[in-house]
Amino acid sequence: PPMALLRMASRALGRRNGGRSARGGAKGCLGGGLRNNLLIVSSRSIQSESQVKDVVEAKQNYESPFWTSQATRSEAKAKRVNLRISPRKLNDICRPIRGLSCHEALMQLKLSKKPKAEMVSVCLRNAVNAAMNNFNMDYKRLYIADVNVGKGTTQKKLRRHSRMRMGTAYAYRSHLWMTVKEQPWEKGEIRIGKKGTKLAVLAERERMNKELQEKYADILQTFEDVDYNYDFGDIKADKKSVKK
Repeated sequence: PPMALLRMASRALGRRNGGRSARGGAKGCLGGGLRNNLLIVSSRSIQSESQVKDVVEAKQNYESPFWTSQATRSEAKAKRVNLRISPRKLNDICRPIRGLSCHEALMQLKLSKKPKAEMVSVCLRNAVNAAMNNFNMDYKRLYIADVNVGKGTTQKKLRRHSRMRMGTAYAYRSHLWMTVKEQPWEKGEIRIGKKGTKLAVLAERERMNKELQEKYADILQTFEDVDYNYDFGDIKADKKSVKK
């Protein structure tokens, strides 16, 4: 682990025991502090069970995670220029997906009732493809770091009024910039992204889906076996015979 993190942990433990120095001394509490990039705590500095737990948790936090990133860059970007939508309406579509994981954001855009949400979905898919194919990022840990909406070119048109009068109509266009990042692994992480759904909730949903699929496997199989390619010619012939 880096020296800076260890130094911060030793100072925090030093303040709890009332000492100013993080490396020992008259008022020190860590009894040596940092040695060879390791967090060393003397038996004299530990006075309660809570401090022992803090020291154990501090050591565990500095252990290497089970997942390591293979990314060659820290972020991936995508943009779309001069979209045929006003900046205010485009920002209304982008606001709910800020801070979500990419997988969840794509689902939200797919279920959106606004037809222009497909524009945002295309831009997000471009950023995800660039992150996965060009920079070797993990799709499961991608989240939307930043979404910016800008004003594009504005066209003026004629608007016809009554009594042979003319007005001005404006056709607004917008720019869209999207940044995708890979979230590093942290001990005790709750969600992917700042506003994503909790991982525990996602795991529970996946478990419930598997149970439902196993419970109704026979019924689902019957739907798969049904042939929906009917021959409508016979039905039309029957209707004609009935009319006659």
